[in-house]
Amino acid sequence: MNTIRVVALLRACRRRETGFTLLEVTITLVIGGILAAIAYPSFLDQANKAKQAEAKTYVGSMNRAQQAHLLEHSRFASSLGDLGLDITQQTINYRYGTNTGPDDRVYAVQFAQSLSPTLKPFSGITAVVQSGSDAAVVTLLCESDAKAAGKAPAPRYDSADRSIACATGSREMAQ
Repeated sequence: MNTIRVVALLRACRRRETGFTLLEVTITLVIGGILAAIAYPSFLDQANKAKQAEAKTYVGSMNRAQQAHLLEHSRFASSLGDLGLDITQQTINYRYGTNTGPDDRVYAVQFAQSLSPTLKPFSGITAVVQSGSDAAVVTLLCESDAKAAGKAPAPRYDSADRSIACATGSREMAQ
């Protein structure tokens, strides 16, 4: 009689260990979906930051190349080809270029025009500015405040006090 109870108990235990219930599987899938929904936007933002690093690096390189070009040729370069950099004018994410001011011995503006509305555009300026009684060649890298396809607002050159600043709608970045 005791043996019959043990066998019945073992059969009952075996039936409970055969798998998951529908409720357990559903709860697991719901929790997994919630975690994925939380992580996915963060993952996309990291991918965009990596793409923006390309533009930040290229504009910084163009700024430094403009400094060297000014020292060698006494004027800023008016095109990417004149800078001597191995930077293509357009990649999958950005279009790059440079423009000089009315006098190509005073300042040049570099830009990374975003080709996607999910990326921020960048701009930079290299200029001869007054520092007391001395003149210095300085650079500035600016990031647009908003993600948008197109160019970032061009940095400002103040001819009165020969200073540079990021335009409204953009902020200064470390180079």
